[in-house]
Amino acid sequence: MPLALVLCALLCLAVSCQSAVKVRHLVPARVDLSAYRDIAVLPTDTGFSWRSHPDIYFDDLDRYLSSGTYEGRGSVGEYATIRLQETLSGTGYFRLVSPSDAKATIQLHIDYLRIDETPRVRSIVEDRTVMVDGQSKHVKVEVGSEYSIEQDVSLGVSWVVRDRQSGRTLATDSYSASRRNTTLVGRRTYLADGYTDTRLWSSFRAPSVMGPVRSMIDSFQGRIALVLAPSWRTERVPLLAIKDHQGAKNAAKMADKGLLEEAYQTYLEIWKEEGNERAGANAALLREAQGKLDEALSLIGQVAAGTGDKEVRKLQERLTSYAASHREALRQWEGT
Repeated sequence: MPLALVLCALLCLAVSCQSAVKVRHLVPARVDLSAYRDIAVLPTDTGFSWRSHPDIYFDDLDRYLSSGTYEGRGSVGEYATIRLQETLSGTGYFRLVSPSDAKATIQLHIDYLRIDETPRVRSIVEDRTVMVDGQSKHVKVEVGSEYSIEQDVSLGVSWVVRDRQSGRTLATDSYSASRRNTTLVGRRTYLADGYTDTRLWSSFRAPSVMGPVRSMIDSFQGRIALVLAPSWRTERVPLLAIKDHQGAKNAAKMADKGLLEEAYQTYLEIWKEEGNERAGANAALLREAQGKLDEALSLIGQVAAGTGDKEVRKLQERLTSYAASHREALRQWEGT
């Protein structure tokens, strides 16, 4: 194996084996609606336009699928409204009330829903061995065809939060997504004396696109929640490596096993007795992992004072930033 590949493999192994701890912080909403937590979800505006598609013919298969005018406007709007209600309720931040009791209203608008339907034919080919002039040769032989309908579905939505009394816009955003839905309609198999057709889609109407539409509406919900409500963010943060130190190795093993308090005490002792700044930084990180942000900030401040270790400084900057974010999210949640 080339030396470069060996070094790469060793590097990947070292990164994957590095000890880390899980930290959890509140992240503030991108828009502060702490004064508007009594909110009403208005019915989704489904004023999007839709054009009729012609029927879809499979000439060789001697059948067609009726597409016609899309009749799902009511279903799309109802589903979008229910999912938005579930999203806001699931944050635990808003109280869903009637419009007359609300301080703010939110409404989703379906900007567009486009569906392009295309018939597709794919040849089924098999490798065959044939004899030519006494020699065997491998050739590709067409043994049949598959007929399918490909539906490209595109959805665009926007939403707006308004002050109920003044009508002032408090927040707004828009999203778009697309999905592809492919359905096998039929299969033709060639025989020695002709062919046989097998119908795989029994209906004469094109498949419903409500599945892809629901999937796209679902994909927007997390983004809406992040804009409007504080949320928890969890991530794994690696402990700073300390080479050739048995006590630090033991502490890292404790952290890997979830023994956070024991690991914290071990790192803290190493820092106090030896002045090892990385051990002190790891102790602060473990306090953060235990949800004790004030203690973690105080400790990392003492450890990082005057240090030239860039990784210790970077850990301090991250902790300081996250603590500030956490406090802002708490302020939003408490409405202070």
